[in-house]
Amino acid sequence: MKKYDRITPEGTKDLLFQECEAQRKITETLRGAFEARGYHEVITPGFEFYDVFSSNSMYFPQDSMYKLIDHKGRLLAMRPDSTIPIARLTATKLKGHALPIRLYYGQRIYRQQPELRGRSSEIMQMGIELIGLSSFDSDIEILTTGMEALSSCCADDFRIELGHIGIYKLLMDHLNAAKEEKEKIHSLIVSKNYAGLSDVLESFPESRTAEILEELPKLFGGREALEKARELFDGYDEGLMEMLSYLERIFQGLLERGLDKVMIDFGLVQQADYYSSLIFRGYISSAGEPVLSGGRYDELFKDFGESLPATGFGIN
Repeated sequence: MKKYDRITPEGTKDLLFQECEAQRKITETLRGAFEARGYHEVITPGFEFYDVFSSNSMYFPQDSMYKLIDHKGRLLAMRPDSTIPIARLTATKLKGHALPIRLYYGQRIYRQQPELRGRSSEIMQMGIELIGLSSFDSDIEILTTGMEALSSCCADDFRIELGHIGIYKLLMDHLNAAKEEKEKIHSLIVSKNYAGLSDVLESFPESRTAEILEELPKLFGGREALEKARELFDGYDEGLMEMLSYLERIFQGLLERGLDKVMIDFGLVQQADYYSSLIFRGYISSAGEPVLSGGRYDELFKDFGESLPATGFGIN
């Protein structure tokens, strides 16, 4: 039998000297930035009962989680995400606490990456959660803090992309398609595979919903993307126009605050399905994957018996 005693598992690595120093400097910088904004640190267990991540919504696919069994035969999962455990913590340990609650964390998450493509399975992540507020100002606070955090680590070498997951969800609710077809459409929009998306949507002839979905990942850029979206959505659904107007308001609000490293991406669809409206990602030029990911998740707390609006982000 082959022994694996001299290598680390796929998706993991040892950190040496300068890498440890760099990680420590970044975590200390971010910790200072979050505490200056009034956020308080929490730490959740590295593994939780599988039930925490397997609610009716099933936000994370089973095959993305590392699973193990405890001595009583109960199924556990290595933490694939920090937001869900913090929602559990807030709904139990902080039940009845004065709102809003501002929390931050610095801990590792674990996600299986079957295709890897250079991605890590063990990710050091820091982030914040703003719980108990659902307002324009709270969304601006989260975005401003995220941009300040990236700036503190990367100077001006970053950009933020804004989207609204409600637009995508409303369109998919209107599309008369099987679950497998919807999953395929989701994958194609995420990868901006225009040709593949067009092929799939051809099976929905004369569908206004399909026409909009086909154009969705192409709507990327500055104010012109918002203007094109307004033309595309016109007369389709009033709810869609309200979401667009809010996204436009957020975009304008950031510009008015001198935060101009921001773009619009209507094809932005996060992995975690708990997001409910505003979503965003942050990029730096030296990394091919997004280093920041976040958004509003006003429905998540219902899984833990509470009804609390919330928003936040995590930085890898």
